[in-house]
Amino acid sequence: MADILGVPASIWSDMMADTVTVDAWVSQNVSGVPTYAGAPVTYQCYIEMKNHLIVDAIGREIMARGRVFMGSNAVVSVKDKITLPSEYVPASPPILAVNIATDESGNHHTTIEIG
Repeated sequence: MADILGVPASIWSDMMADTVTVDAWVSQNVSGVPTYAGAPVTYQCYIEMKNHLIVDAIGREIMARGRVFMGSNAVVSVKDKITLPSEYVPASPPILAVNIATDESGNHHTTIEIG
């Protein structure tokens, strides 16, 4: 297997011991209640809970409580809803930022910064 971001693919896959469920945002009503499309999708992931500073979509420096490294290059929006495993509180933290990491083959994985 090829190396992924300098790490053998087999080791990268072994790190994805958790799962995260993503509900895709479609719209919201006048009261601000969101509507999500279709069935939620579950992805293998690695969850790292550690406070760290990030820059949000409008350029503000804010504190993130953690990040989710998804074993997928799925497109996720800050308006989507994620659900972490039951041992995490809150189970559905807000998505603060989304980054897609690339390597020489193209898009590799998605990192979700959570509040």
